[in-house]
Amino acid sequence: VKTPTPTVEPPTLAFKMHWTEEMERALIVLWKEIVRPQNGKGKNVWKTVASRMEIRFNGCGATDSACKNKFAALKSDYSLYSTMISESGFGGNMVNLTEPKVWQDYVQHFPKAATFRTNPFPHYE
Repeated sequence: VKTPTPTVEPPTLAFKMHWTEEMERALIVLWKEIVRPQNGKGKNVWKTVASRMEIRFNGCGATDSACKNKFAALKSDYSLYSTMISESGFGGNMVNLTEPKVWQDYVQHFPKAATFRTNPFPHYE
C-alpha cells in the first residue's frame, strides 16, 4: 500500500509596501484630516486612511497596519531629527554641513541619527 505524500504549501511572502516621499506626504495629510481629529480612536480611522491611499496611488497595497506602522516610523524619525537640530552645533536643515567631530559624537550616542548626515528628514517643517 502506497502512502500518499502530503502536500506542503510554500510559505507566503508578505507584501512590503514601497513608500515614496509623495506617499509619505499624503499619509501625513490624511493623518491630519482623519486620524488626529479623532485622537486615533475611531474604529476604522486607519482603514479609511488606507482606502484613500489606495485610491490616490492606484492600488499601492496600502493596508491599515502598513499606514499605521509607517506613520509611527515617520513620527519617530521626526522626533529624532527635531531633537537633533535643536542641539548645540546643529542648525536648520544644514545637518550635512555640521562639523565632523560634533557629528561623530552625536551619532555615537544616537546611532539612528546617522542617516540624517546626508539625508535630512524630508518632512521637517
